[in-house]
Amino acid sequence: MKIYIVRNGDNINSIAVKHGVPVSRLIHENGLANPNEMVEGQALVITYPYKTHVVKEGDSLAGIARRYNITIMQLLRNNSFLADREILLPGETLVISHNTTGKTAVAGYTYSFINRNTLIKTLPYLTYLYVINYQIIDGGNLLTYYDDSEIIDLSLAYSTIPLMGITAVSPGGEIDIEVVFNLLINESYQETFISNILNILQASSYYGVNFFVSKLSDNNQSLYFELLIKLSGRLHDAGYSVFVTVNPHLKYTDGYISFQDIDYSIVNHLIDGVTFIKELRADFHGPPLPIASVSLSKEFMDYIIPIIPPKKIYIEIPLLAYDWELPFDKDSVVRCMALSSAVSLAFDVGAVIQFDKKSMTPYFKYDNGCSTDNDGHIVRFVDARTINALLQLTADKSMAGAGIWNIMIFFHQMWSVLAAQFDIIKLLPER
Repeated sequence: MKIYIVRNGDNINSIAVKHGVPVSRLIHENGLANPNEMVEGQALVITYPYKTHVVKEGDSLAGIARRYNITIMQLLRNNSFLADREILLPGETLVISHNTTGKTAVAGYTYSFINRNTLIKTLPYLTYLYVINYQIIDGGNLLTYYDDSEIIDLSLAYSTIPLMGITAVSPGGEIDIEVVFNLLINESYQETFISNILNILQASSYYGVNFFVSKLSDNNQSLYFELLIKLSGRLHDAGYSVFVTVNPHLKYTDGYISFQDIDYSIVNHLIDGVTFIKELRADFHGPPLPIASVSLSKEFMDYIIPIIPPKKIYIEIPLLAYDWELPFDKDSVVRCMALSSAVSLAFDVGAVIQFDKKSMTPYFKYDNGCSTDNDGHIVRFVDARTINALLQLTADKSMAGAGIWNIMIFFHQMWSVLAAQFDIIKLLPER
């Protein structure tokens, strides 16, 4: 696999010829809805499969899988377009395998209202599915938003372990700090909370939970850990898994990064896995910093791995873009968008995509043309370079894998980079 950066004067055909790959594969693996609207500075994934198969009349997925001694899941991972139709076309080329270099686990975060076709296309790549559908409310009770039974069934059908996502944050991004505090200090609320979780687990096919630890600090860590001790003990005794998602709360002082004094060694003995994520959401109002930072992630992993075994750690890969109005202040408009929309916007405004080598993230600036006092906009996002660097970090540090925030929109480059280099760990039997 290689990553090519579009230059001025390039077109889809010239790039395909230059690298000796079919135009159709180049378009598909990068999700190019408009291949004639590429942008200077745009990253493209170019893969060179290890083994391929040309479809013949009468071929089926099951038959091809048997012939090459692979699973249907592997076929779907290497040819995600197959999820969009029910037939194979004689003469088309399917990727059987890549020259992968290792195995990794992948966890995908989703809300329960995800488009079903998007979910079906994504599940072959996932080890775990974190279904964010349960919000903590007063008294340790849980608010459920949607019927998640279909998502659970689909997850199991694609050999992906479904986990119940529990958070104090609403789908709109609001968090009731008072509800969290009352839960942490009230043992009666905690008993209700854990009992409610067990009741849902026992009535569903969830394999466990992913508990979002919101606003963890050195001031409340002892309360959180006391709750986690109770939660993990009860759930583990009942045969369920316990994963957590934590915001590490990094501090920036005079250009230096420091980490709050959290005793993560306690967490290590309570959980089956942890993902550390930034607070990114649709209503994010923070400053125009990179969406992800490979250098910062490496620094944090160097700090955390001596405390928590790497085989329990999942690195966050955020699949989001933000458009900030400049100059930034507390009233600045910040717009969240899909990654493909960010590239489309760059094309529409005639921008050249730049690249921050320290964070390994792309960005561009533009002027919206309005006669206002602002100086324009900056758009920050991630692309194949960011994804590849973060995945390589998981391999270099022997980590469990990656936690994808989020999978609501199918971003082709994410899965193309992943499948070209890693075999996906599936803990349930594959078909």
